[in-house]
Amino acid sequence: MSILNFPNEILVDIFIHVRILINVIFVCKDFKIIIVDPSFKIKWLSYHNLTSRNHTFFDTETIETIKIKFTKEFITRLAMNLHITNSLENRKKAFEIFNEINCNLWLGYYYQHGFQFVEIDENKALKYYHMASIEDQSEKDILQEALLRKTILMMRNEKKVIGDKIVDIDKDDKIQIMNTFKEIAEFGNIEASFIYGTILISGKLDNEIDLLEGHNYIFYAALNGHKNAKTFLNKMYDDITDLFNNHTHVIYSVNN
Repeated sequence: MSILNFPNEILVDIFIHVRILINVIFVCKDFKIIIVDPSFKIKWLSYHNLTSRNHTFFDTETIETIKIKFTKEFITRLAMNLHITNSLENRKKAFEIFNEINCNLWLGYYYQHGFQFVEIDENKALKYYHMASIEDQSEKDILQEALLRKTILMMRNEKKVIGDKIVDIDKDDKIQIMNTFKEIAEFGNIEASFIYGTILISGKLDNEIDLLEGHNYIFYAALNGHKNAKTFLNKMYDDITDLFNNHTHVIYSVNN
């Protein structure tokens, strides 16, 4: 006997224990009949000690959206698996898939780095990263990665996206770039931590230099395995050592 042949009351009692409802939606295509049932909603929220405003996926329209998102995520992962094979043919297929499903983060990556079938176009890459950073606020990892990549290109090329145009950044944008790197770094992102640290040390964005704070961010990145941060610190310590050694070998005349 199929589980779907059980009365709704029994299905409610079964699925009330499921913490992540999305897992059931894709296994049981008719589960949306149960999930929109008011009694189920109340029982489920009560069982898991949640409030209705924290969970808006009970309506049919949202369930369909979840299905679309799940499909896109699944196809994206398939394309990513093609990409990491390092086969040019597979990467071309991956690019075609990313283009087909409008995966802006990965399209930005391809235009930023370029391949035999895609010429480097950092303006296009910036636009794709920009779209990825604002299109889906619920995908925190994608949002952070897209925001980081967009901000790196903004800083490097001194350009930003407004509508469909690429324009020069201004003083306020430089402040925003710094704030973005700092915010992402505070989430533990070592790339953002390294970049923010170097900005503080160099004053690259016309910012006030803070050697101590900059060193702390770079040190955190190095401590967590960031290769460029390690190289940066090693070189800095070598320079300091050389400077110290050179000065201690100087003989100063003393006037009696």
